[in-house]
Amino acid sequence: MSLNPNALTTVANAQAWLRRTHATGTLATDDTAILTIIVNSVSTAIARYTRREFYDPSGNNSDMVRTFEYDGSGYLDFEPYDLRSITTITLGGLALVATTGIGDGDYVAMPRNQTVDGTYLYLAARGYYHLGTSHFIFAPITRTRDVVITGKWGMTSVPPDVELACLIATADLYRNPEQVSSRGSGDFQMVEVSDNPGSEDSLPVGARRLLEPFIRPRVI
Repeated sequence: MSLNPNALTTVANAQAWLRRTHATGTLATDDTAILTIIVNSVSTAIARYTRREFYDPSGNNSDMVRTFEYDGSGYLDFEPYDLRSITTITLGGLALVATTGIGDGDYVAMPRNQTVDGTYLYLAARGYYHLGTSHFIFAPITRTRDVVITGKWGMTSVPPDVELACLIATADLYRNPEQVSSRGSGDFQMVEVSDNPGSEDSLPVGARRLLEPFIRPRVI
């Protein structure tokens, strides 16, 4: 059993966080297997909660091709992906040109100066697109077409506060795997008060607070 490529922390870090860094013995083996399951699950939950991509899906900082359907709205959201850099973009087989900031070009990668994590989240389309190198079609891009983007995707490293959120959620599941609200032993009864009763969120409140700045904004 091994960690998935999108794992947001390591088993070793999780063991250190839980103060369970056993070098030998069955307990160490069991810990590794259990924590691998938890870290993989929590990492996926965080990706779904934030709708972001906190790892490099290529595994080696190389270009990947992804295809999206553009609906003519003027915006193309990459959700749930993050784009670090653009090599080429085509719309319906035609190459698009990036704007230089003076009103030319076919699209602008947004946010203009990237997120604080160094990624783009969506494209803002211009009202026309280039055909070849010197001819323009001055017409709104309103028809649904495939947009093919070649570039570098995801983040090169996990932001520290995202890893901390992963560790907090991992510890929560490790210590209370059934996620029960109360436990008892003889006359001793312990009750855990839910931080968000009725919530569908699977992450503890401490993790969610750390992740809030990373939640992808909705593109209008």
